[in-house]
Amino acid sequence: MRLSILFSLLPLALAIPNPDAAHALADRTVAAPALKSDTPFQISVLSESDKSTTILSQFANAASLHFFIGVGANTYCIPGVPCGTPNDAIGNGTSIACGASGGGCGMYSEVPGGQDVYVNSTGALSFTFAHEEGNFPPGSATKGFSTKNGVFTFTGLGSTGWIACPIFKDGTGPYQVFAKVKGISNADVPNGKLASCIGFKAKATASDDDALVWQYD
Repeated sequence: MRLSILFSLLPLALAIPNPDAAHALADRTVAAPALKSDTPFQISVLSESDKSTTILSQFANAASLHFFIGVGANTYCIPGVPCGTPNDAIGNGTSIACGASGGGCGMYSEVPGGQDVYVNSTGALSFTFAHEEGNFPPGSATKGFSTKNGVFTFTGLGSTGWIACPIFKDGTGPYQVFAKVKGISNADVPNGKLASCIGFKAKATASDDDALVWQYD
């Protein structure tokens, strides 16, 4: 699975330099308005752990059933059915919506059955196939998400925050989004180097209703 995701993203890779990073959070935070439950929103980098990276303020987008920083959203719309496009959304992007604090989240899509958002057992922020709402890999967590004060957090599976992990061995992006869950290891991240991942805080920015698409892939 890890290799298939990597190769599918090769054409989309960005030349983002790899720092030899200190991982103390830099306080480069902008105000984030609070969101009401079920408000669709997009995820972006509010503050990051390495001043020399370029992911600050970039958006996390859905691709290959996971979330990545540095690629566009992978969406599908049925011809003839009113449907937004990634270009309708800020960040050229991906929208999700969550229930009350601590509850579950889903993709902002129209496909029958919906698409759930979850964190798998190795920490990857993920979403379900179209028409497969409620079908999760063993050990996944669907609860523990929050958008309190406009900050997107996850506290399930012993998570201590979000990390963005480069997909290439040399430490360059795009970056896959993971929760830093208990027990996460080198084998769980795309390039096999957990130390190359960048800790970040995630901002939840309200989406325009036009961002609604048929499904994410």
